Amino acid sequence: MTLIWDARIVGSLFKYKCHPELDSGSKSLSNKSAFTLAEVLITLGIIGVVAAMTIPNLIANVRAHQNRSAFKKGLSTINQAVRLNEANYGYNFASVYQNCSSYGKGHPETEWSVCSIFNGSLSGYTVSDDTYLYSKRSKNLLYYKDLFYTSPTPDTLLKEVGTYLYYYQMNDGMMIGFHDIGGPLTSGWQHEAKCTLDGTTLEQAIKDSQFQKFCIGFIDVNGPSLPNREVRCSDGKSHSVDITASCTVPNSVNYMGDVIPVVFYDSTVAAGSAAARYVLSTSK
Repeated sequence: MTLIWDARIVGSLFKYKCHPELDSGSKSLSNKSAFTLAEVLITLGIIGVVAAMTIPNLIANVRAHQNRSAFKKGLSTINQAVRLNEANYGYNFASVYQNCSSYGKGHPETEWSVCSIFNGSLSGYTVSDDTYLYSKRSKNLLYYKDLFYTSPTPDTLLKEVGTYLYYYQMNDGMMIGFHDIGGPLTSGWQHEAKCTLDGTTLEQAIKDSQFQKFCIGFIDVNGPSLPNREVRCSDGKSHSVDITASCTVPNSVNYMGDVIPVVFYDSTVAAGSAAARYVLSTSK
């Protein structure tokens, strides 16, 4: 009995000295505790509130960055195409004298029109407004009506002007909108506008009513997809005529839209509003 009792004493001493955590009454074990359900729920609630506050801004910033980059890339591509057309076929926006024919399917070898400039040097296709290009907002809403009437800026130049509106749909989904600026139709109609600066500045030319009617267009960086909203400055205007106005475009969807005005003149396609200029200057 003595040996058995002594072994128990030795075992207990080993347990307490070498492995105190095995002692059910030790402080090390008694001080350990898990999170309560209330604490977990409070933590999750705080995470949810922070996410709700930050995720929309994060998404808006990402989309704004994408739109800015797409506009810069698209504008560069279009300008290269215009210069290539001038080098290959000898004409640009200033020397256009024919209207787009065959629903915009003309080619620069046979037709000096705006449609032909794009058809000959870009990868995509031209459609006219009477082909019923619909907005993704509604299957019954024509794209141009969605753009011109749903959420225009107070001073926009993107509106119906009484001439055909054409769209060049690029293979990457971007779309260029422009009006027919050619010469006489079979009915005898013609206009005197020429999309050229002709010794003046863009700031002066853009104030001319004929220039506004025929030489203003837009780039929609994601085509008919929403929001189909014109980019605007923080004061809610695009500043299309006072193109040198001071402007900042916040990243909010209310300001950084997917539709950016451009102007066509000579062998150039340029940002067509103060808001568009700001977007271009801040794109990477």
